[in-house]
Amino acid sequence: MRTFLVLWRRELLAYALSPTAYLVMVLFLAVTGAGFWILVAALAAGPGAAAGATELLGWVFLLTLLVAAPLLTMRLFAEERRSGTFETLMTAPVRDVEVVLAKYAGAVTFFAVMLLPTLAYGPLLRAAAAIPPPADPAAMAGVYAGALGVGAFLLAIGLLASALTRSQIAAGLLAFAAISLFLLGGLLPYVWHTATADRIGAYLSPVAHMADLSSGVFDTRPAAFYAISTAWVLFATVRVLESRRWR
Repeated sequence: MRTFLVLWRRELLAYALSPTAYLVMVLFLAVTGAGFWILVAALAAGPGAAAGATELLGWVFLLTLLVAAPLLTMRLFAEERRSGTFETLMTAPVRDVEVVLAKYAGAVTFFAVMLLPTLAYGPLLRAAAAIPPPADPAAMAGVYAGALGVGAFLLAIGLLASALTRSQIAAGLLAFAAISLFLLGGLLPYVWHTATADRIGAYLSPVAHMADLSSGVFDTRPAAFYAISTAWVLFATVRVLESRRWR
């Protein structure tokens, strides 16, 4: 556990000193802030427009993650190889699983820090609205839990992509392609109007999952899907690291 904490602090320090991380944070907050402004304008227009704006805000959030997740994770292993510190890290008395989990925890922690300023959106909306919308702490907690779950899964994909190559650009492009394929699964009902597409879309669409959580509906199937998928991707990353150690 002590080794994990040391490696985790090392990753957090790397994010704190990375200009790319701050640029990603600014991009993320700018885009989500624009989405919040669209939602406020839709609420002023009426309940019907607000429903469509909420779904749009969900897709804006995911498309922002489509760019942010590869940028936050592409350096995690690829930069270690480029700078020559990967061999030093692998010969240190640390286990591969500790290295993977520490790097992953660093990325997820920074992502959670990125989400923190958005907690102000709810109070701002209630303070500025002539008729404050009803506050539902459970629904808000569900939305943020869903956002963290989706973000954690996408960051795991980016971590695996970084472990597969020594080039940061290649790692970023690979993560971008893999995340795009996942998000396209949620768009199937919009382009293929069949019952099968609806079932696949409902199972894979993060927007649908977060919409259910925002309505107070908790379904264990999406939670199990993200937990199992994230664990599988992290396991694959450990196996990749083990194979690299003996080359």
